[in-house]
Amino acid sequence: MRNLSVKVCAIVDAHEMANRRIIQTFTGTISSGVFEEDFIQLGEISGVRFSGQIDEVVNWADIRGDDIYIAAEWLANHPDPDEIEMALNYGCLYIENVFIEPEWRGKFNVLKAVATYIDVVVNDGFVFLMPCPWKFEGTDEEKARQCVRLRHLWKKLGMKNYDEEANILWSYVWQSPEWLAGE
Repeated sequence: MRNLSVKVCAIVDAHEMANRRIIQTFTGTISSGVFEEDFIQLGEISGVRFSGQIDEVVNWADIRGDDIYIAAEWLANHPDPDEIEMALNYGCLYIENVFIEPEWRGKFNVLKAVATYIDVVVNDGFVFLMPCPWKFEGTDEEKARQCVRLRHLWKKLGMKNYDEEANILWSYVWQSPEWLAGE
C-alpha cells in the first residue's frame, strides 16, 4: 500500500440550528490505495467538536449520554475555567473512538492519519479523549498495561496532560508533532 488517506465527514445530528453550532460529530475513514476504486479501509475515527457556552455543551451532552456527557462534565469542572472558556470559543474536539482493523495495526503510520483528522476538525484547538477503555475484557493487570500503552501512543501525538481519576488525556493547544511532518 502506497498512500494513506483520511476522509472526514461532518454529521448533522442536531435538528435545531442553535444546537448545530454547539456540537458537531465528525467521522473519519482511514484508507489506503492509489485510486479510490482501489482503496482498502484500514480503520475509522470519530469525534465530537464542542463550541459555545459550557452549560449548553453539558445540556446537549446530557441528552446524548455516554462518554460525551462524562467528557462535557469534565470540561465544566476543569480547574482552569478560563482555559476551557477560551477553548470552547475556538472549538474543542473530544475523540470518541479510533479503530484500526487488527490486520493493519502497526503496518502504516496511523498516528499521521489521526493527526490529519485532528488538523481538519480543530487545528490548534483543545483536544481531549478517554485513553483507557471503561469496558475491557481481561484482568486488571492487562487493562493497566493497555492503558499505559494507549497513553504512551497518545503522548506521541502531543497529549501530555492526564487526569487519572477522570481518565481524560488532553492538549490545550494541539498541534501536529513535527516528527510527523515528514511522514
